[in-house]
Amino acid sequence: MAAKTGLVLLAASFMQLSDSEGPFTHSLECENVETIESHGTLFYACEEDLTPRVEETIQLLGRVKEYEQDVLGMHATGNYRQYASQSHEASAPAISYRLYVAPKFKLGLAPEFIAIPERREYRALVEKPVMLYSNPGPLVDDLADEELFFRENGYDTYRRVMTDFSSPGETIQGANITPGFVGSSPEWQIITEIHEGYHYNDRLFWGHGDRFEGLKESIVTMEGYAGAIDFIKLEYGEGSETYAKTLKKLADWSEFAYLMNKSYAILSNLYVQDITSGEMESRKQEILAGLNAQASALDYRPEAPLNNAVIEGYIPYTRLFPIVYRVYQSHPDIREFAEIMRAVPDAEQEGIDYLEQQAGGVLQ
Repeated sequence: MAAKTGLVLLAASFMQLSDSEGPFTHSLECENVETIESHGTLFYACEEDLTPRVEETIQLLGRVKEYEQDVLGMHATGNYRQYASQSHEASAPAISYRLYVAPKFKLGLAPEFIAIPERREYRALVEKPVMLYSNPGPLVDDLADEELFFRENGYDTYRRVMTDFSSPGETIQGANITPGFVGSSPEWQIITEIHEGYHYNDRLFWGHGDRFEGLKESIVTMEGYAGAIDFIKLEYGEGSETYAKTLKKLADWSEFAYLMNKSYAILSNLYVQDITSGEMESRKQEILAGLNAQASALDYRPEAPLNNAVIEGYIPYTRLFPIVYRVYQSHPDIREFAEIMRAVPDAEQEGIDYLEQQAGGVLQ
């Protein structure tokens, strides 16, 4: 094996981390597993998969994880600790699915979650928005037949394919480094690592497992951007292209959040009007056409044309984001901002009131 620049290769048999780094055991199934130490964190990859680009990603992740613990006060996480490629079926990136379903004329603030285990059919009409999800496994359900069922019954749908994107369940293990992750930009890798690290710490260490969904996602989204901006400023400098791109990503997301919240408000107002269903459908399609035209002009765009289900998929991330962004603008020091976010109450209205107070009051 060639020498690894900036990395230290350890014996492949050393698979269990010390308590200070958090228990983690790789699940790779190949003849030779390389154990790589980067800035105090152990990573794993099959020897034949360890390309220079994978090594570069591991080195960056090691630096980000060190920053998370030293600056942001995080515990070590199981996220992004092993590289899972398609070359070994047993340890290939795990795939799961989400299907957002919304009645034709109804929106909510957070869909109800419904688990669909091992390809079991779900054929129940719903009166409010829901999100069906299937976890990775040999019999993972792609939810395609459920989507067809709901579409045939007049519902709006939005189906997402998730490839090892976030840390699953309540376990210490986490998301894998995948070919798609390795192929993404450094700023996206940093934002994602910090975003998922906050989710992991909120759930397992900081007691925020029951935080209201809209608070949780808006807070962690801003924390991902804020942490990435600070890390990149320290690592690359404020004059770097990576720093400029990260600021641009935050601005793009802020514009996108504004459009999602605007879409939610306009359609919610339409759905309470006393008009015929035919007139409501006509107005809905006219509104969506205008909103989709606006979305097409954004640098950050929705993954599918807007409908009720697409908006349901994004609104937990966007509805309260403007308030959290204002808190960040009022408290740009990353340590201070992180402490404020950790103190946000879990209940919806209490959390909103606290954020408004930290942001300097309610905007008129």
